[in-house]
Amino acid sequence: MINSIKSIFILVVAFISISAQSKEESLLYLKSNLEFIASDELEGREATSHGEQIASLFIAKELKKYGIKPFGDDDTYFQNFNMAVGSVSPSSVISLTDNSGELTGFEFKDDFLFAGAPFYPDNSFSGKEYEMIFAGYGVISEKEDYNDYANLDVTGKVVVVLNGTPLESLDNMGYRAMRNFKSNIADSLGAAGMIIVTEEKLYGYWGMIQKYMSGKSYALENEVNEKKSIPFIYFSKDALTNLLEKEKYNYEELNEFINKKEKPESFTLNQKIKLEFETVYEIKNARNVIGVLEGNNENLRDEFVTVGGHYDHEGIRNGVVYYGADDNGSGTVAVLETARLLAERKENQRSILFFFYAAEEKGLLGSKYLANHVDYINDVVANINMDMIGREGENHLHNIGSGRLSTEFYNLIKEANDKSVKLDFDYKYDAPNDPNNFYRRSDHYHFALKGIPVVFFFDDMKEDYSKPTDTVDKINFNKVYKVTKLVEEIALKVANLGHRLKVDKLVVK
Repeated sequence: MINSIKSIFILVVAFISISAQSKEESLLYLKSNLEFIASDELEGREATSHGEQIASLFIAKELKKYGIKPFGDDDTYFQNFNMAVGSVSPSSVISLTDNSGELTGFEFKDDFLFAGAPFYPDNSFSGKEYEMIFAGYGVISEKEDYNDYANLDVTGKVVVVLNGTPLESLDNMGYRAMRNFKSNIADSLGAAGMIIVTEEKLYGYWGMIQKYMSGKSYALENEVNEKKSIPFIYFSKDALTNLLEKEKYNYEELNEFINKKEKPESFTLNQKIKLEFETVYEIKNARNVIGVLEGNNENLRDEFVTVGGHYDHEGIRNGVVYYGADDNGSGTVAVLETARLLAERKENQRSILFFFYAAEEKGLLGSKYLANHVDYINDVVANINMDMIGREGENHLHNIGSGRLSTEFYNLIKEANDKSVKLDFDYKYDAPNDPNNFYRRSDHYHFALKGIPVVFFFDDMKEDYSKPTDTVDKINFNKVYKVTKLVEEIALKVANLGHRLKVDKLVVK
């Protein structure tokens, strides 16, 4: 009896020792890989840059070392695609002329910004003077019997509209989707351009908005010719206050309408607008990195569980490297480590694909291209996305989207967590009416649009978000390890199910 107890004790000690060694090995991989991914040498990994290319080569080399096979173009690890990279002349100006002939001038970046400008079909808008007309929220909904353009002729005019919507049915629409929705309506009615009246609370983010909208713009090359959108103009708070000062409603009054979701009367502004600008763009290459761990079951091998995260960040701005250690170096190294651990186990019946997306910071463009340009998309049974997982509390993790399409997937993830790392899941950003719209703001979203069950793991790091201070020394590697182990278990559970995950809910757009 004593010998039996001794044997059991020795086995338990050996298991604990092996587990500890395994964890230490994983932590070493995670840390060393991130120290390179988020180093000065990779220059912030901006899409289409030299730094991004080096990062993609490093990722491919690691996958090969782990025994993960290439699954990109022409038996490589890379899925190449072209992006149009455009910019607006910094000398662009807007001038307003009132009925007395008084001229007011505004400068690009300091006073105004606009979305999508480098990809207009031409610069025909530039240099011409236009009337401006206020059209409520700029929304039409037949379902709600609502029309902000009723009895308005906006042909050849610049439309001024309020941000947001008074309609509950449109509240869940994402920021970009709402912008495009309004722009497309105005364009279809013959408007020449659109000015958005932004509510005051959003001006707390004006510095970030300036950074993104005054820099280069990015689009998939195959979509550039489809971009027929009219100029969409944002003014700074001071410039917008100035613009509306002598009109029927001033800025403070319109801001109050937005807050109350009330609709003011339409009116023609007293001033005319002229925008003078130049836009240029060039075509550059970017690439996703894709590897595969083939399944053991020949009947299931052609179905895929996918594990991914974006590896790009914001590059160099004003000579300063934006390292992106958490966003999303942490997710990148976790995908790599998940691949290494699963390749060691070789227990998966379905194949597992590892996606490293480019150009997430430019509008989820890498994942959009991938989801729409692979012939196996209908064979993808689940998508697991890690985007920022190395900050906040060590046991705290935001779980987004796991139950949006599949109750079975939601329960499977909870079970995997309960039986492994026991992280505290936070679902507060998972609500369909969440104003942050995180569900639509990372790469899993393009898979969800295909009806594929998804989960998005996220840490909501705020203090260093999109700043050069997002550095390796602030990463909690124990947390990254725990999330990695969780994803390893989820991927393996889905890969070994005797059936495809049941999709029992509508696609949430």
